[in-house]
Amino acid sequence: MSQSTMNNSNEWMQQLARNLADACAKRIAAAAESEKLDSARLALCDRLADAQARYDSALSDLRSGAIDEVIGAARMAVAGADAADLRVLIAETEPGVDAANRAYALASQAVSSAEQAARAAERAAVVDALDQHIAHVEGKLCEAIAERFRLGLEQDGSHWGNVLAKYWKPSEPLRCAVVDGRVPKQGTHS
Repeated sequence: MSQSTMNNSNEWMQQLARNLADACAKRIAAAAESEKLDSARLALCDRLADAQARYDSALSDLRSGAIDEVIGAARMAVAGADAADLRVLIAETEPGVDAANRAYALASQAVSSAEQAARAAERAAVVDALDQHIAHVEGKLCEAIAERFRLGLEQDGSHWGNVLAKYWKPSEPLRCAVVDGRVPKQGTHS
């Protein structure tokens, strides 16, 4: 791999890391906004439950005769008005909560995409490094085979031999990989 290619690859990996960090930061911000809006909506829902409980309590007290009609009606009217106002406020928060939840989902998808891109780039870098290593090993193997052939010719006293198999044969896993195109099994070479 050339220095220029390595620099470009490193720059690309750094850009992918920045993209991932940016996506994670946006997801955190979206989660915080969603949580903030959801908490506000839940607080309104709690207040609505309290208003409904005050209404129910006033109605129960009125029915049991614990309070007179004027006080019961006033308490019920105040609690009912509070509940109505809170229902409106809750309804007004729903679009914001929904938008925040959608933003969080989109931010999560962006994180997932950035993670996938980073993993793909890492795999590509590993594949490239392996391809370079294989090319280097193949070169060394070919040098060694040529030297073995030369020495075999010298040993036999012949300078006109042309049959490599007389002096060297590939291992079965190597033969299967090169000739048959099969993936060699790990640990089968000797």
